[in-house]
Amino acid sequence: MDINAELRLSFYREIAILNEEHGVTLVQHVETKKVFVKKKLTIYDIRVFQHLMSCSIPGIPKIQELVETDGNLYVIEEYISGMSLCEKLDNIGHLPTATALSYIRQLCDILRPLHKLSPPIVHRDIKPSNIIVTSAGQLYLVDFNAAKETSDSKKRDTVLIGTFGYAAPEQYGFSASQPTTDIYALGVLLNEMLTGKKPQEEIPPGPLASVIKKCLQMEPSNRYQNIDQLLREIDIKSITPKTARVKVHEWFIPGFRSNKPSRWILAIIWYSFIVLVSSAAVVKEAGPTALTIFRIFYFIAFFAETLWIGNYRKIWSYFPLSRHPNYIIRVLGVACWAFVLLFAIVIIMAILTRNL
Repeated sequence: MDINAELRLSFYREIAILNEEHGVTLVQHVETKKVFVKKKLTIYDIRVFQHLMSCSIPGIPKIQELVETDGNLYVIEEYISGMSLCEKLDNIGHLPTATALSYIRQLCDILRPLHKLSPPIVHRDIKPSNIIVTSAGQLYLVDFNAAKETSDSKKRDTVLIGTFGYAAPEQYGFSASQPTTDIYALGVLLNEMLTGKKPQEEIPPGPLASVIKKCLQMEPSNRYQNIDQLLREIDIKSITPKTARVKVHEWFIPGFRSNKPSRWILAIIWYSFIVLVSSAAVVKEAGPTALTIFRIFYFIAFFAETLWIGNYRKIWSYFPLSRHPNYIIRVLGVACWAFVLLFAIVIIMAILTRNL
C-alpha cells in the first residue's frame, strides 16, 4: 500500500468487524468521530463508485472516500442503522402485500436514476441481505461491489458474478447484463417477500403472479424493459378486487385470519371468555361510573394483550427484541413488551378512576 493511501485510511479507526470474510468493518473518523463502514473490494467497477460518490441518490449510502491501491478498492461509506430484509423475512416468514409492494416501489425509485444513466449502471446483486430497512421503513440498497456500467459492445459478461437464485441467466455468461438483469432480481425478491420462498418453490396466487413471471423470463427482451414499465404493471395489478379482499383479510383479529374452523371455534371461546370476565369484574367501594370504566379497561387489557401475543398486523417487527432472529430472545422480548403494555393500561386506568 502506498504512503498516500495508508495516510488517508489512517484517519478511520476500526471499531468493529461486520463481515470478516468480505472485509467489511465499522470505522470511526479520528477527528469528526463520525461512524462509517469500510469495505475492501478486489473485484469492482471504479466508475460505479465514482458516480455514486459524485451523485447523492436517496436510498444508497453516501460514499465518504475512495482509496484505490495495490489492485484493491477501499470504500468508506455512510453507516445505515437498521435490519436487513433477510433478517426481517427470517423473523416473520413473509410480508403483507402492501409492505412488499412498498419495498419494491422504493427499490425501483433507487434503481431508476442508475438505469437511466448513459451508460446505465446495474446492481447485479439485489437480494434480501443487501437491503437495509430502517426503523422508519425506509429502504437502502447496499453492496455495489458486483455493480457495473453496461456496454452495448459486449455480447456477454466477462466476470461472472451474482448470487444463485437471484442472478439472471445472463450473469452466467449467456449475454451481457442490462437493466433487465436487475428487473429479474426484483421479480425473485417480490416473490420471496410475498411467500417467503423462491419462485421455483412457490408463486403467490393472484394478479401479482403474472408480474413476477414476466420479470423472470429467461430471455431479457421478454421481461419488463425498464423500471417504469414494471411499476405501471404493479400499480394496475395491485388494485384488483382480489388483492383488495386479501388486504381486508389481513385486518382480521387473531384467530380469524386462518381458514381453519377449529381456530375460529377457539377464538370465539376466548373472546367470549374475555367479555364475560370483563363484564363480571367487581371493584370494592366503586361507584357505578368507576365500575363501568374499570370493566371497559379490563376488557381493553385482555383484548390488547391478545392482539400483541397474536402478532396482529406483524406488530412485533416494529419493536426491539421481539423481532430478534434468536428465538429465545424473541420470546423474551414479546413477554417483556406484553408486560409493558399491561402496565401502561393499568396506569391509565388508575389515573382515570382516581377521582371517581
